[in-house]
This record gives sequence, C-alpha cells and structure tokens, in this order.
Amino acid sequence: MKPILVTTYINPDLDGFASVLAYTEFLNKTGFSAQSYFSGHLLNDASFVAGKFRINYFNQLIDPAEYERVVVLDLSDLNRLDEKINPRNVIEVIDHRPVSDLTAFPNAKYRLEMIGASATIVAEIFKEKQVEISPETARLLCCAIAVHNLDFKSSGATQRDRDTFERLKKKSGFDSAFVKEVFLAISSFPGPKLAETMENDFKWLKIGDRKVGVAQLEIVNGKDLVGQREKEILDKLVGLKDKLFLDFVFLTVTDVGEGIDYWVAGDPRTQELLKRVFKVEFAGNLTQTSKIILRKEIFSLTKQALESNI
Repeated sequence: MKPILVTTYINPDLDGFASVLAYTEFLNKTGFSAQSYFSGHLLNDASFVAGKFRINYFNQLIDPAEYERVVVLDLSDLNRLDEKINPRNVIEVIDHRPVSDLTAFPNAKYRLEMIGASATIVAEIFKEKQVEISPETARLLCCAIAVHNLDFKSSGATQRDRDTFERLKKKSGFDSAFVKEVFLAISSFPGPKLAETMENDFKWLKIGDRKVGVAQLEIVNGKDLVGQREKEILDKLVGLKDKLFLDFVFLTVTDVGEGIDYWVAGDPRTQELLKRVFKVEFAGNLTQTSKIILRKEIFSLTKQALESNI
C-alpha cells in the first residue's frame, strides 16, 4: 500500500507548507509511512523560508490520484484542493479556521482549532503524543507561527500560539529577527509579480447566490504599494472578478509594521458593502482600517451581512 499523502491547498503559504512537512515527520515517527505533497507554487513567504532553510520540497513524480489515504492541513473545504485528490480519500483534516461544510470530506476525522496558525496545532500534536520533534522542523514551525500571526500583531494570535512559539524557539534556537527579514523579502513585487501574487493567494466564498473574493498581501510599507500601483491592482481585481464571476472583490494589504490594513476596491457595489459592514470610508478606490482585520474575519462578517439580506 502507498504511504499516506500529506498535503495542503494549491499554492500554499508558509503555514500550510510548514504544517505539511512537520505532520509528515510526525506520522513517520509514529509507525506510519507518509509522504508530503505540494501542488502549484509556494507563496512568497514559504518560498523565501524554504530557500533560506535549504528545504527540498517538490517531488514531481508524485501523482496524488494514486493515493488512497490523504491528510489535509490548513484547509477544510474543496475550493483550493488539488482536483486530482478524491475528497473521499481524505482521512484527516487539521485546520485553524471554522469549516462551513463538514460533508466535504465524508471519511475524514476533523481537528479544527480556532487559533492563529495550523503550525501551532501540529506542534501541539507532537507534544500531546510525546513525540520528539527534530530541531529543523521545530525551527520551521516556529517561523511559520510567527509569520502567520504577523509577528503576533494579528488579532487572531492566541496565547497558545505565543506559548508554542516560545517553546519551539527554545528548542531550535530560532532567531526572532528572522521574522522581519521574511516580511521585508516578501514586500517586493517587481513587474508582473504583484498580479501573480494577488492571484496565487486569492480566496473566494459563495454566500447564497453571490460570490465574494478577497486578495491579500501581508507586507511592510503597504501605503506606498497601494499609492504607487493602484491601477495595476484595480486591473487585476477586474480580471479576477470576470474570471471567477464574482459579485464583490477587493484587495486587503496588511501593513505588518503599522498594524493596519489598506483596502483597494474599484467596484462601487464592493465599496458599499465594505462601508456597511466595516464602517470604513473610501477616498477614491482606497480606504484604511484602524487595525488588522484577518481575511477569515472579513469573510465571516461579510457572510453575516449578506445572509441577513438574502
């Protein structure tokens, strides 16, 4: 029998990437045979860290359709699952956000914890089962927890995330200054890279008969980006709206240094929705928030607002 395939969504970020590699190690250390699998391209944070930590992560010989047992991390719906994977073959789902449809993976055991990062859950599993984690994997998870929680400026960061980070930091010798290096590295978008990055990390949610799409960047110097490249951003949003038949679409740029968001929306209907739900005011196509609002919070509050009018 083939090993258990451990994977995440297409084009994973650092949290999904680290969680998959770590949980693969956990399974292999607890009597199972497991193989990591990634589809698409790593997002900028995962790609940068993989290069710095010299992690070889792609195995192009893997055909996920051939695996009868699959574990999915940092993902709990079908929107961004590799289409070659049969959802009925998924035996376990681990995620740090609520799930809207528990029937998506009918044969899976779910572990859903409303905390800042999936990497935190995986690290806790090692501790719960008293399985020794390698220093290299501890360092990777430590970095993922800090980055995904926006250096702990995110409103979604919990004490569990902070405690796990400190425990892994002590074990691995992780240098906290590296987190700032990651954010500086992923804040540069030369040429077409801006549009590519927006699309690679784009997520949408269907609410009744309407679809809401949100592109997201988590960087430093967010105000400069939206001010200097507004037209490129708006053009890409229009392209995504048409391609995916969206009713509402916008970009949220989280400025990690300032601890606020800058939002870009050129569509009047989208602007009206955001004004109503989040009490913001637009100057042209731009607005800013007084704090960081996570994308999962955006989807949750938008869903409540739209459902109340369906």
